[in-house]
Amino acid sequence: MRISAKDTICGLRPAKLKDLFARNDFSTLRAAKKLGIDVRQASETLIALCEAGWICFNGTRDYIDHWMVSDRGHRLLATPLVPRFPREEGRRIVDEVIEMARAINSEPERSRRIKEIRLFGSVLTGSYDETVGDVDMVVLVERRVLPSDVFKELEHAECKEAPVGMDYVDQLFWSRKQILRRLKKVSRKLSLHDEDDLRALNAPYQMVYAYDVEKEREVPFDTAVKEAEFSTDTAETASDFNWLAKRHGDRIDFPEMPAKAPREAYVSASALQQALHMWLRGAPIELIAKTVGMSKSGVSAYLASCHSRRPVDFKFDSSFRATVSQALEPQRDYWIGVKLDVLAPRQVMIEVNAKRSDNRSIVGNARLGVNHDIVCEGDSRIFPTLVKIVDFALRWYRHMGKHFGELRCMVSTAFSPEDKPESLVAPWPIEFGILEPSMDEALRKRVSVATMASPAMLELTMTERIQIKQYEERGSHFFKTRSILGREARKLASLAHTIAAKRRPMAGLDETLRFYHYIEPARQAS
Repeated sequence: MRISAKDTICGLRPAKLKDLFARNDFSTLRAAKKLGIDVRQASETLIALCEAGWICFNGTRDYIDHWMVSDRGHRLLATPLVPRFPREEGRRIVDEVIEMARAINSEPERSRRIKEIRLFGSVLTGSYDETVGDVDMVVLVERRVLPSDVFKELEHAECKEAPVGMDYVDQLFWSRKQILRRLKKVSRKLSLHDEDDLRALNAPYQMVYAYDVEKEREVPFDTAVKEAEFSTDTAETASDFNWLAKRHGDRIDFPEMPAKAPREAYVSASALQQALHMWLRGAPIELIAKTVGMSKSGVSAYLASCHSRRPVDFKFDSSFRATVSQALEPQRDYWIGVKLDVLAPRQVMIEVNAKRSDNRSIVGNARLGVNHDIVCEGDSRIFPTLVKIVDFALRWYRHMGKHFGELRCMVSTAFSPEDKPESLVAPWPIEFGILEPSMDEALRKRVSVATMASPAMLELTMTERIQIKQYEERGSHFFKTRSILGREARKLASLAHTIAAKRRPMAGLDETLRFYHYIEPARQAS
């Protein structure tokens, strides 16, 4: 098996699957968390993986589906991810393998011959201009038709090259193994399979080489592309292992939305995902509520909201506001405020608050801490929206994080009940880390290296206009000491305006982006 890092398996990158398969037995809940997807999407993906032979269904326990990595999945774990190459190159490798097979079959000292070579996979079925991950072939090796004493003599001579201490069973397969090794030397992009693999995959194949072992010569063969067929015994065995036959279908009905839901406190996103999965797998509301620590009406409201909410795929835009706006529900009667705080590289906190437009009373909120665990409070009817906004905000940061350099950053925005998802017009990241040297230079010009006893900080705000402020630490807080005009820090202001010009035209009006740079006293002294 050869797989490229850019390939997809049931819509997933191989690296993500290898991470999921690191644990032999896992639940749908674990898969959803590992893959970063909703439990409904996770179930669909796992069913597809099961049907493709990568995993096996391992039963439903306490209304939670469990899965087990199959032999094919374990082979994926052991497979290094390789770069793809043109399909035309794959066809050239096929020709080289055939030439090597002819050379091997012409050697009189061999006890076995290559009887057939079958090609399958993307080199066979792909279009001319496609790229492929490997050259998949099945090679059938058979013993020559020779007098018993002659055959034993050839086999004995071949085994002299085998490692010392090899047991009898390994000696029987030594000649075949050596032939396959010689074929593999043709190219590292060659992947040789057993005939059982071809049957298990039920893949189309084409004969590319045939040899009559009894007559010791190549023979004509049918070049038509055929479907691998199960033998009668194999077909019966396969039906015994129809793992998904043991899995009952998901429930399709959902609770009705209650007129009012009680306020829920400290409900994690993982608990909400568990509630949804348990409902789909047939659990009663009472058991779900007890399991996840919510009220029955709160669970009903959450499930009804999940059912009515439209699915939304994440799409990146350099504007934080435009990105998270895609998660908004079109009909709502509350304001939403979103704040993302980058405390350090790869350390982020996100907060989402929903408030009534009339009296500003809090409808609900969701927070993501440095441990990447989302916690919700408030009306469970809006939990799906809050969680989706946090998820999109976090994904935005994962696209942008490395472009902040070592700067601490805070970005915030707010949406009125009338605001709708905005168009995405700048799907590329913007480099903000280049601000750090200029911020450091501007701050050092305004603090005394010799006398500074506490940390100093420079704040750069990018909204409708650029603002620069200087702060000093007093006790446990930073206090503003002065505002810095653009003409007083021309280099920093000019660079900030250049970056601002690259942002979306309306980004500065509707979102606030702040960067912070610190100088510690010890760093000053050094």
